[in-house]
Amino acid sequence: MRKMVKNVSTAVLGGLLGLGISGGSAIAGEFTADECLMHSKGGLHVKYAKDPSYWLAVAGIAGFDTTSYMGGYRDKALDPASLGHRAFPSSAHVRGIIFGVAGGLGPNWSYVMGFKAAGERVLFDDAYLTYLGLCEGLRLSVGNVPGQFFGFDSSNSFSWIPFLERNLASNAFQPDEGLGVMAQYGWCDGSLVMTAFQPTQYESVFNAHVLGNGLIEHSTSLAIKRDYWTTTGRLTFSPLHTDCDVYHFGVSAMWQEQPTAIRGIPVYGKRFAVYPGSRGRSTHHGLGNTTARLVDTGHIRANYIRQFNIEAARQWGPVIIDGEYTDTYVHRVGDPQGALSFSGWNIQGRYMLTGESHSYDVDSGNFCSFTPSNIFGAVELAARYDFVNLNSKNLLGGTEHNVTVGVNWYINDNVRLSLNYIRADIHPGTAAALAVGAVPNTLKRNLDIVAFRAGFRF
Repeated sequence: MRKMVKNVSTAVLGGLLGLGISGGSAIAGEFTADECLMHSKGGLHVKYAKDPSYWLAVAGIAGFDTTSYMGGYRDKALDPASLGHRAFPSSAHVRGIIFGVAGGLGPNWSYVMGFKAAGERVLFDDAYLTYLGLCEGLRLSVGNVPGQFFGFDSSNSFSWIPFLERNLASNAFQPDEGLGVMAQYGWCDGSLVMTAFQPTQYESVFNAHVLGNGLIEHSTSLAIKRDYWTTTGRLTFSPLHTDCDVYHFGVSAMWQEQPTAIRGIPVYGKRFAVYPGSRGRSTHHGLGNTTARLVDTGHIRANYIRQFNIEAARQWGPVIIDGEYTDTYVHRVGDPQGALSFSGWNIQGRYMLTGESHSYDVDSGNFCSFTPSNIFGAVELAARYDFVNLNSKNLLGGTEHNVTVGVNWYINDNVRLSLNYIRADIHPGTAAALAVGAVPNTLKRNLDIVAFRAGFRF
C-alpha cells in the first residue's frame, strides 16, 4: 500500500511538474521573439512583453547536508541504561527540496503552487490563488496557505536565514499550514498578514487508557472528527528602512483549537519537541528522523493553544542584529494542575565580511536578497544564542540552550555553502526517556555538532 501511494504521489508530482514546464513551453512558443521575455536566473521566468501581468515562474530550493555529532558516550546515547542506543548518529542526507510554480493571470490575479520532498514523501506546500484588485497594497488568497507568518525567523525563507536551521523556539512552536484564507496588506512603513485555516489532519492521533499502573498509547482515526481551525497574525513596522539602515519591530499571535476526545476516548493530540540545532537522515519514508528530540513534551490533551511573539531587528551597513521571544499557552484538560506555559527566545547577529548588505522587504518584514560584489562571491559570519523551555507544572519536557556560530559563502546569487558549529546544552525531559522505556531522568547532556550544507536555488 505504501509503495502504491509513493508511486501515485510520484506520478501526480511528475504530471504537475510536467504541466508547469509544458505550460511554460507553450507560452514561450505562442509568443514571438519580440513578445516573449525569458530568463533563467534564479529559476525559469517567462513574461508576455505586451502585458507583463501575464507571466510564469518555475523555481526551487535544494539543500544537501552532512552532520557530525560529537560528545561522550553518555551524551550521545538516548539513556545511559539503553544498551548503547545512539540518539545522535552522524549522517549525510538531502535536507530538503522545494519546488514551486507561480504565475500571473492578468492585472489582478496570481497563483502559487509548491511541493516539498521530506525523505521519500512528496507533500503539497503552499498552493493558493491570490486576488489583488480590491485596493492598493491588499492581497487576498485562498487555498493551502502558509502558517509560518509567526515571528521573525519562522516567516523568513530558508534561503535567507543565516543558519542551517531556524532557532529552537521557531522549531518548537511554528504553526502548520492548511486550507483556508490569507490577507496580506503592505504600506510604506509596515505590513500585516492574517490567516485562518484548517491544518492538515494526520491519519491518527494518540488516545490513552490507564491499565493498572501503566499508560498505554493507542491510535485512533481522525476521519470521524471535523477539521480544527488555526488563526495567525503578524504585524511589522519599520520607521526607517533606507539602504543599509533599518529599524524593524513586529508582533505575532496564533490561536489553535484541538480535539479532546473521540467517542468518549481522551485524545492527546498536541506535541512540542525540538532538534538540537541540526537534523540527521530521515527514516521510515520521511516519517521519522535519526536525530533524537530529547526536549519533548510528549502528547498533550488540550482544547486550545494560543501563542504570542515579539521581534526586533537592526541593520546598519553589513551588520544585522535581531531577536525574538515566544510565549505559548496550552489550555490543558483532564489534569488537575490545569493549563501549561512554555517559552523560548533567541538573539543573533550576522556580518557581511565582504561588505554587502541584505535588502529589506517592507511587505514581508524580513531581510532577503543581495548580489555578491565580486567574482569570488560574498562571505557572511553569523552567531546565535537561543533557548527553549518546555517545562511547566507537572509536565517536564526539558530545556535547551544552544550557541551557534557559522560562516556562509554565497558563491553567486544562487549557490550558498554553509558551515555551522553548534554547542547544545540539553536538559532532557521525561517524555523522551519514557518513549523508549528508559528510566526518566534530567541528566544534562552536551553535544558538539558540526554541520555543512551545500544549497542552491534553481
